[in-house]
Amino acid sequence: MLIDNVIPAIKAKWPAGDTKHVRIQQDNAKPHVPPMDPRIVAAAKAMDLNVLDLGFFRSIQKLQEQNYPRYIDDIVAGTL
Repeated sequence: MLIDNVIPAIKAKWPAGDTKHVRIQQDNAKPHVPPMDPRIVAAAKAMDLNVLDLGFFRSIQKLQEQNYPRYIDDIVAGTL
């Protein structure tokens, strides 16, 4: 789906002559891709995409470390 539908749609709508790059990061959910599609498996392990995950999850962790929730409701409130 990603390679057959999403990427061609992005290319069709992208302004001609624009030299900016597009990075697509998908979650590898089972309905989205075949389990061993080498085009997707290789892309998910690329170093430049892992940086996106690390920065995002580290920023969430840092926010969580700023307070110490005692109850589940405090945890939920801290994520909103």
